[in-house]
Amino acid sequence: MDDNIKIVSRFSRKAKINISIAIFLIFIVIIILTSINQVKNIVEKREKIVELEEKLNWYRNENINLLALEKGLYGEE
Repeated sequence: MDDNIKIVSRFSRKAKINISIAIFLIFIVIIILTSINQVKNIVEKREKIVELEEKLNWYRNENINLLALEKGLYGEE
């Protein structure tokens, strides 16, 4: 009796394969876009780090110059 029951699908086999491929390709595109976004964020953060390092070096050099000036003033006394 169960042999006589046939399940009729709304989509053909070819349509199911095409849908599966489309979903897979969309998934790949999402992964690529996410990766590009992560790389972009890393580059932006690296640029910010370089900027802060340059600022730190400038302040460090200013402090060294001030310490040398202060040492020179005390050395004269």
